[in-house]
Amino acid sequence: GGYLLVVKGWHVTEFAILTLLCAFAAKWVFGRFDSWTVGASMVFCILFAISDEWHQTLVPDRFGTVTDVFIDVAGVALAGALLCW
Repeated sequence: GGYLLVVKGWHVTEFAILTLLCAFAAKWVFGRFDSWTVGASMVFCILFAISDEWHQTLVPDRFGTVTDVFIDVAGVALAGALLCW
């Protein structure tokens, strides 16, 4: 129970951090910080979450799940909400 909460909680945290870093990198590259850069960063991170789970299906003794994608997307959404706030 607790172990699973920590592991999945970490996924939320790392995807939130990834989204924040992508948004600030987009600001640096494009010279602006607006809904476009935040949205593009979120889309990039969601696609990365999907590709990461797909990649795990190719690794022996690992498996990718749709549930894990949704957990990662929760982190992306959390960061998006923070950025919009």
